[in-house]
Amino acid sequence: MSEQTKLRLLDTVQYIRNELALKDIEVPGTVMGCLHDVDEFISAIPVPAPRINFSLMEVSDLGKLGVSGKMLAFILGELAKLAQDFTSQQSAEIQLLRARILNIREHVNMDFVPRSRMILESIVLTLANIASDPHSQKNVAIFPEMMVTTDKGVKVINPESGYQAWLSGSVDYAIIQYKDENENKAHLLSSRCSAFMYLKVYTHRKPLTNRDEVRFCLSNGNSWLFFILKLREGKWRYFYSPPRQLEVGRNVSDNSLCVIMKLLLEWLAPTSSKFYELRDS
Repeated sequence: MSEQTKLRLLDTVQYIRNELALKDIEVPGTVMGCLHDVDEFISAIPVPAPRINFSLMEVSDLGKLGVSGKMLAFILGELAKLAQDFTSQQSAEIQLLRARILNIREHVNMDFVPRSRMILESIVLTLANIASDPHSQKNVAIFPEMMVTTDKGVKVINPESGYQAWLSGSVDYAIIQYKDENENKAHLLSSRCSAFMYLKVYTHRKPLTNRDEVRFCLSNGNSWLFFILKLREGKWRYFYSPPRQLEVGRNVSDNSLCVIMKLLLEWLAPTSSKFYELRDS
């Protein structure tokens, strides 16, 4: 029985009580006792935790789970310095990316989702090229449409209220950086590697709930929002940035592309926190 069905049944019992009282109908005590028993019986029925696709979650769902949102503010001066920290080879990759995005905008209809996917895939592949370093044996694996879990979902519980829900769904692109040694690459890129194993590799073989910080971003290819989900004092709180626009044009500096690429690199493998602040108030 769903929570909505349970509430409807309780409302029906209360409606009967109200109608009897309004019409001043004499009712035997046994009938009122039966109504009380029905009310108690319905109230005692356990309600299974709802199943929610996390891509469709609303702010109210997060609130029930005890997750609140606050602002992530970039420190523009520090971010500008960070965006200049590219090697000549990495800068060349960004210039190639800029050319690909311009080509997409030149030839692809702007009103459809596939066009955004084309831009996103170009950026993700460039990110993989820049973040990979054969000298230190670092490589990047990309998992398109990665399922969060292969079974019925991830159970999340609000420790204060006891409210719980099962979360399921997929992410457009899950990206990890890994040590390219032994058979790691063959294993990660194998079609037999399950999504759950991807998560275990990403969390260094520890359960995801043992992490106190998770980073992710949302984008349609042009507008980018960066998020940090942090565990503080036993409560999860997400911090979100204002949207950053990807400005790429024939006569426009590719500075915005450098900034977004550097942010993606930091979200993949953090090296500094000087360029942003988390505002709790």
